[in-house]
Amino acid sequence: MCGRYVGFDDGNDVIKEIYQKTFDTFPDAPIKIGEVFPTETVPVLAGPQLAPVPMKWGYTGFKGKGVLINARAETAAEKYTFRDGLLRSRCVIPTCGYYEWDKRKAKFRFNLPDEQMLYLGGFFSRFPDGDRFIILTTSPNDSVSDVHDRMPLILTEKMLPIWTTDTRAALSYLTETMPALVRREA
Repeated sequence: MCGRYVGFDDGNDVIKEIYQKTFDTFPDAPIKIGEVFPTETVPVLAGPQLAPVPMKWGYTGFKGKGVLINARAETAAEKYTFRDGLLRSRCVIPTCGYYEWDKRKAKFRFNLPDEQMLYLGGFFSRFPDGDRFIILTTSPNDSVSDVHDRMPLILTEKMLPIWTTDTRAALSYLTETMPALVRREA
């Protein structure tokens, strides 16, 4: 679930500004532009100021095998691997939409109606090679359920500073129904 997303779109001034600030502050970071795949480095908004910082998508798997890219919102606080990040290091993944495939292998792009930006809720942890983030997923709403059985945790713009600074509100939000999305075949 949520194994790819749009990290940069030329027609979106908000995402351009986020990427430019990241390039300016971290000129040596290998930041991915366009369709983002797991293990790539992208701008993530972190801290009370929602400052863009480069992070790699995915935690190193158990015993160094594979990569963990998503965590279930319903159980992340109970899992040793995810608990500390969720409680102390929540972040926002800025996107221009995310991709999902249905059972026929048709690819769809999901966005909020009439919005250029889509913010995903996640958390991060420090690893020997730098900070890495995970995207939280939850049960799909009606706008997604006929394509996939999970969807990312969607944050509204007003929720962004609350998500990164207020643990009680963030944990409560994990059980909320996500906003309706629109989709188009990609």
